[in-house]
Amino acid sequence: MQYDCHSVTISTDIAPFFTVMPFLAEPLTLTDEARDKLRQMSLSRSLPAGEVFRARLILMLAEGRSYGEIQQRLDTTAPTISRWKQRFTENGIAGLMKERHPD
Repeated sequence: MQYDCHSVTISTDIAPFFTVMPFLAEPLTLTDEARDKLRQMSLSRSLPAGEVFRARLILMLAEGRSYGEIQQRLDTTAPTISRWKQRFTENGIAGLMKERHPD
C-alpha cells in the first residue's frame, strides 16, 4: 500500500520509520478591502520588491495554498512565511510594510 501526501509517495514498507506531514494551515480570512489592496500591491511596479513579495505571500495564504507550494512558487522558506503571516495577523497590511528609518 502507498500513501500520497501532496506529491510525496510513501511506501508502507518504510512509512513506520518516519512521518511526513504536509503543512496545511487554515486559510487567512481577508476583508474585500484588504484583498483589493494586497492585489494592487502584488502587481505594483513602484513598491519595493519585498512589499510586493509579502503581498503575494499573504494572498496565497488566503487562497489556502500550502506552505510547500508557497515556498516553491515564491522561492522562500517556511519560517519566512510564518513570520509574515504572524505580522499580517497582528498588524494587517501595515505589518507587511518595511519600517523605514529616518536618515
